[in-house]
Amino acid sequence: MKKFHFRLEKYHNFKEQEEKAARLELFRARRAYQEEADKLAALQGKTIELISQNKILLTGSIQLELLNNCIGCLAVQKNLEEEQAAAVQEKEEKMKREQQVYLEVRKASKLLERLYHRQWNEFYQEYLKEEQKVLDEIGLIIHSRE
Repeated sequence: MKKFHFRLEKYHNFKEQEEKAARLELFRARRAYQEEADKLAALQGKTIELISQNKILLTGSIQLELLNNCIGCLAVQKNLEEEQAAAVQEKEEKMKREQQVYLEVRKASKLLERLYHRQWNEFYQEYLKEEQKVLDEIGLIIHSRE
């Protein structure tokens, strides 16, 4: 009996390695995006906190110096928030690019996987036919001796 040989085995192995690398890059991009999104959420929380402090300062007796400091902090906080939102947007775009790369590599890998299984099934069916021929010949030999 001959041994099964997939002609594209090296290419198949290469595509599997490429898929693993693309999956790892996608994971890294997702993690970086999540970290930036968490930073943005923290900044937004601090902004809300500053706004509530500003509202408290506006009620009751107005302390002008404290109010000016709070307004200045709020402006700085808004700038930081805008910069962080841009960073989040950039990481999200990178994540989407990595996801697209992964999907393309995955599609090629799946195609090779299906081809491999199809060729394996053809090989196995041929093997079963050969085995059946051998069994039929053995049966004929035994039947002819009787």
